[in-house]
Amino acid sequence: LPAVKLLPFMGPVILLVLGALATLVAEPFLSRQDKHKFLPWIGVLATVLSGTSLAYTLPGHLHGMFAMDPVRGGLILVLLFVLVLGLAAMQRNLSSDDFEGGEPYALLQLATIGAILMVMASQSISLFVGMELMSLAIYPLVGLRRKSPDSAEAVLKYFVMGAVFSAVFLYGASLCYGATGTVAFGGTIAEGRIGVFNLGFLLMSIGLLFKIGMVPFHFWSPDAYNGATSGTTAFMAGAVKVGAVAALGNLWMNFLVSR
Repeated sequence: LPAVKLLPFMGPVILLVLGALATLVAEPFLSRQDKHKFLPWIGVLATVLSGTSLAYTLPGHLHGMFAMDPVRGGLILVLLFVLVLGLAAMQRNLSSDDFEGGEPYALLQLATIGAILMVMASQSISLFVGMELMSLAIYPLVGLRRKSPDSAEAVLKYFVMGAVFSAVFLYGASLCYGATGTVAFGGTIAEGRIGVFNLGFLLMSIGLLFKIGMVPFHFWSPDAYNGATSGTTAFMAGAVKVGAVAALGNLWMNFLVSR
């Protein structure tokens, strides 16, 4: 893939960032009822603009950190569609609960940005940044119902186990770096370090399998889904899975190249 400039390559992400910032800026100036009437539409507008900007995003890579091709573009469109559905579901949840704030709408957009970065990532560092941005935005969404014991239990378990498996992913990434001398996927394995690379690849895969909720790393799913609102659960079941599966597929395909 050819090298590209920052703009408009990161246009879809930048527009979502602006949408999240606009949501946060507008939130204090709206009444409790108006927040759930107008803030979701700011997110929808930013999502539509982000999807439109994909038409002007050419295939290429940004300094080897992020890449764009037709497959990644299609996955990003899926994530944007999931975001629109998540905003609609969140609006209904927060309106029925008479929730005071409008921050969850911005958190949904930030979580989607993290998932998009996971899809575009072409090295372990950029993948970890996207993964953690997505996770740190979803943790408070799981614990929105602060007075609910189920919600408190859900966010505690999800946060603690998420931190543990993030550390597992990072340790695996460090082992792969030690074996190949590069953080990029598909690096050439140094002589005598195939065992170190295989262990690192396994640990990175485990970290991503946790995000997907695949057996046997699915033990957090029932508690997290039970304690979260239906809108958050639907968003997690869509956006998180798309981002993690795309990252896992990228990791595995490059593993075959390295071998």
